[in-house]
Amino acid sequence: MSSEVAITIFVFVLFAGLLIFEVPIAWCLAISGALGVIMLRSFGIGSGLLGSVPFQATASYTFVVVPLYILLGTLVMKAHVAERVYYVANRVFHRLPGGIGVATVAACAGFAAVSGSSVATAATIGKSSVQEMRRSGYKDTFAVGIVGIAATLGILIPPSLVLIMYGIISGESIARLFAAGVVPGVLSAVVYSVGVIVMARRNIELPAAGAAGPGIDVPKVTRAQAGRSLGYIVLIFTTIMVGIFTGIMTTTESAAIAVMMAVVILFIENRKKKGRDRWFDFSSALAETAGVKSMAFAILIGAAIFTFFLVAARVPYHAAEFLTSLDVAPIVIVVLILVVTIPLGMFLDALSILVIVVPLTYPTLVGLGFDGVWYGILLVKMIEISLLTPPVGLNAFVIASATGIKVERVFRGLLPFVAVELIIVAILVAFPDITLFLPSLVLD
Repeated sequence: MSSEVAITIFVFVLFAGLLIFEVPIAWCLAISGALGVIMLRSFGIGSGLLGSVPFQATASYTFVVVPLYILLGTLVMKAHVAERVYYVANRVFHRLPGGIGVATVAACAGFAAVSGSSVATAATIGKSSVQEMRRSGYKDTFAVGIVGIAATLGILIPPSLVLIMYGIISGESIARLFAAGVVPGVLSAVVYSVGVIVMARRNIELPAAGAAGPGIDVPKVTRAQAGRSLGYIVLIFTTIMVGIFTGIMTTTESAAIAVMMAVVILFIENRKKKGRDRWFDFSSALAETAGVKSMAFAILIGAAIFTFFLVAARVPYHAAEFLTSLDVAPIVIVVLILVVTIPLGMFLDALSILVIVVPLTYPTLVGLGFDGVWYGILLVKMIEISLLTPPVGLNAFVIASATGIKVERVFRGLLPFVAVELIIVAILVAFPDITLFLPSLVLD
């Protein structure tokens, strides 16, 4: 065994060990990567790397879009748009079999169109929707399964923080990635809804005497509030997409305009509050954005150090050499890579999966002739599945915390929907044009 291989194995074992001891992922990447560079090259190169990478990894105008879209989602959440959109969806779909479940999917899709976060979608819509479904006779596991799968739309339907990070890491156009997420996002929402309708008969019991029926309204939501909130989502989403497709605005400029809209929306919806309370919501949104942004950038810095080691150790080269040497069709290689992301998702969050998997696999797949945007959407879909799988399926823990239902029961409710998600991935693999049609219209 060569020293290069031995050092690579040691670095990956060290990385896994740090994860086991619950060291933050950014530090896991930075420590293992820096130590690997020192062992492979020298202490001087390793220390120089630590001094230069934090600046080099983040000093780019492209990164401005990250805090902007995080702030957009936070402001819209503070304006209580999610709960009000759920009210609208519930009024429209409650007569269908499993109508409240379908309404939950629709509300999650709507909120995803402005939040960009799966966790935010699960947290804001989860509590009220699960409570309503339980009052209407839905089994606990069925109710939380619907919320869990529907919330994953937050990282697929633009604007999506995960798609932004994929674009930054891979170099693909963020505008094309946003366009690529639209049709698969709508397709996913439709398939989820069909799944809910099919499973409804076996998972909905008659409500207990005195319980509210399927058409119950979400408390404290007026029709005027609901109508305004729906209009806000349409306005923000249209602004972003028009900017992308026409080329009038860059992705960053459309994000800035959307944030300005969200600030106005927040103050309109909070106009009856006292001045101090209005400013508290705004300042807390800024604080939350700073926290999430800091976490994302810390992971990026750690990933840059780890990627430097991978390149120095020629890991991407060896991975590409191994994959291309397999006597199988290129599409089988794509499927194998996607399957590998599932166990990664059992232990890592979405951003961590991206920063590890993309540098290793993206060059190989593009070299095999596959479109990087298409691969990005498939990877996001697999990350969606990882958000639902034990032991670290983040959506499951968020929903358990929001609803008070045990996390084991949440995971049990999510399992049937994982099968639904795999069907969608198979469709996207078999028919790439579903993903690539809209990106072909984008004026970069």
